[in-house]
Amino acid sequence: MRSLFVILFVALTITYLIFKFLPYRISRFVGFRMPFVFHSQEDWSRGQTAGYSIILLSLAVLIILNYLIKIPAWLNFGLLIILISITVIYIGQKVNK
Repeated sequence: MRSLFVILFVALTITYLIFKFLPYRISRFVGFRMPFVFHSQEDWSRGQTAGYSIILLSLAVLIILNYLIKIPAWLNFGLLIILISITVIYIGQKVNK
C-alpha cells in the first residue's frame, strides 16, 4: 500500500511541476478537471494551486503514517476516498470565493 501512495505522490508532483513551469493555460489533460474550474483562467489557476497543495500535503502525511504504523488496506482506501472528497470540496470553496 505504501508503494501506491508513493506512486500517486510522484505522479501528482510531476503534474504539479508541469502546471507550475508551463504557462497557466487551461488544460484538459493535466490537473484537477472539474466543471467549475473551467470558467476562467483565474479559476483554473486558483483551483489547481488549491488542489495540488492539499493533495500533496495529505499524501505526504499518509506515506509517513504508512511507514511508521501498519495501517490495513481497507483503511488506506477509505482515507484516500475521504482525501479525494475533501480535495474536491476544498477546490470548490476556493474557486467560488
